[in-house]
Amino acid sequence: MQRQNLVLVVVGMLVLAALGFMGWAATRPAPPAAELAPVATPMGTAHAGDKVAAMTGGVVATDLFTLTLPADWQYTTQVWTGEQPAEMVYLAPLVVAWQGGATFEQSPMRFSIAALPRNDLSLQQYLLDVTEQFSDAQGVRDITARLDADLRRDGLPAAFVHYSMATPAGEVDGYQAAMLDASGSQLLLATLAHQADGAETEQLFRSLLSSLHFLEPESGKLESAQLESAQ
Repeated sequence: MQRQNLVLVVVGMLVLAALGFMGWAATRPAPPAAELAPVATPMGTAHAGDKVAAMTGGVVATDLFTLTLPADWQYTTQVWTGEQPAEMVYLAPLVVAWQGGATFEQSPMRFSIAALPRNDLSLQQYLLDVTEQFSDAQGVRDITARLDADLRRDGLPAAFVHYSMATPAGEVDGYQAAMLDASGSQLLLATLAHQADGAETEQLFRSLLSSLHFLEPESGKLESAQLESAQ
């Protein structure tokens, strides 16, 4: 049990570290706050002590996209508890989802999507920046980074990163993708992290991303409202 708990902690740190690296790359160099493009805010923000409501499977709707999750997955859009980490000040997590545990923190398979201003960063430069950061991170290895035109259903390119991390509790794998939203002003950052166990995790990651439907800002609000009223 102690070993399993250590694995869960490591996976959780890997997810947060991935978002931190991605946020650093996408806001480099960070312009004054007044010049930042507006970031889509989370649909709900939990505060310390709040009970975060989790939903099961089906369609997740935000202003920027809809996402279809398998029936055995749980998710929430109330993604911050307590203070937002300082290194993620420009990051707006939109959804976290998990499989195999009662909560996100207890699950060895975790998926998240966040948004942040693009600030004219190209996907190619994004790959270079994130690869450099991961290369300097202790314990991270087997880094693969490339532009991939098969991740999005609309065929537009995405920045794809895969890496492994060796820990005392075992191997942890991470998959990441950076994609432009429909307006081209924001990056959507998708991260999947899990304890390496031989599962077809890249196939799962690609399957999740293939269900993403990118929305224009106004149509996103309309579709979100329609889905909410239908539930």
